[in-house]
Amino acid sequence: MNSGNNESLKNQIPDYVCATSRAVLGAIPVVGSAIAELVTSVIPNQRIDRIAEFAEILANNVSEDHEKLIRLQLENENFTDLLEESLMQVIRSTTNERRMYISSIVAKSISSEKVNLIELKQLLRILGEINDIEVIWLRFHMADINYGGQYTYNHDEDFRIRHIDILKYINIQGLTEPHPEIDKWALQQSYKEHLMRLGLLNRKHEVSLLSQRSSFLGSSNDFEKSNYEITPLGRLLLKHIGLSKDGFSPV
Repeated sequence: MNSGNNESLKNQIPDYVCATSRAVLGAIPVVGSAIAELVTSVIPNQRIDRIAEFAEILANNVSEDHEKLIRLQLENENFTDLLEESLMQVIRSTTNERRMYISSIVAKSISSEKVNLIELKQLLRILGEINDIEVIWLRFHMADINYGGQYTYNHDEDFRIRHIDILKYINIQGLTEPHPEIDKWALQQSYKEHLMRLGLLNRKHEVSLLSQRSSFLGSSNDFEKSNYEITPLGRLLLKHIGLSKDGFSPV
């Protein structure tokens, strides 16, 4: 095949992918056709399978009654801007959990006013700046405060058990570099420091024995020390991605 034919075929591929994606998305109720309208101009030839999965998740988070509302929102630049940002994040996503976080924010935007849409887009952008492990660390630091002013974690023991490989306490006392445990500890610290720079975590000024470690099967040495506490912005982000204590996501 000559170079001219190769170039022609190359140019046809994005059109073929977009046409196929529009057909797939159009079959998804409520939100599929609305998203399909943006696919051709926003993300041709990129991770269409992820977009279709995202659309299905989003469809499960909204009702058929929202279809007209979605159509009206497509005339709102703030909504389409948020939706485009969400799709760009979806094509970069590598896990189903991440697509669930994004769909949770988008679902809340469907019936939102202009100001709320701007706020939701800000939360979406913050979500785009943290990775899945950092989301788990942020959720780890969401505690209840009991009547004694102490931090407790009784409501999310299952979550902590599920992610013990990430949250496990790493003791580097007495170790010298180079050492694999020091490398793991350094990465743990980098996640929390990044969350702090984004305003999602703060350092604790006073750390009680109860708040330093969460209990796991009667041991105080299984989970990482909690010398940080979640901020109001951190709680707000978790709420909007479905990871607050009142609305756990199955991660």
